Amino acid sequence: MGTLSSAKTLASGRDSRLRPGISLVGWILILLATKEISETVQDKTIFDDALLAGITAVIGAVIGAVLFVGFLFSPRPSVGFFPFGSLALFLPFLVILGAFWVFTIISAVFLKRSYEKISQRLNVSAFATAGCST
Repeated sequence: MGTLSSAKTLASGRDSRLRPGISLVGWILILLATKEISETVQDKTIFDDALLAGITAVIGAVIGAVLFVGFLFSPRPSVGFFPFGSLALFLPFLVILGAFWVFTIISAVFLKRSYEKISQRLNVSAFATAGCST
């Protein structure tokens, strides 16, 4: 069974280089910390919501990477990052960008739900308000 002090150590171990939006390591630390907190307070839904947030974030990151690589190596004429040409060539970019955006929002919603449950179970109101800054 995890302890709150070890969860605090795990969660505080991530710094600006390990932000969950950027790094898989950041997500792993958040998942380990929420796992220990959920075991301590005996509420499995805290970890389940954090796990869903992590999964959707990774899916969103893969979609974003595919979008970036596909856009860089596309054969259409472009100036900088803005393509020129027909809408038929630009439409797949918008669809993939929309999918990336949707997965990112879903991830944020699940992570926020997890933090709100932690806030309620530990009676620490700062978790509900500051939890979205990750």
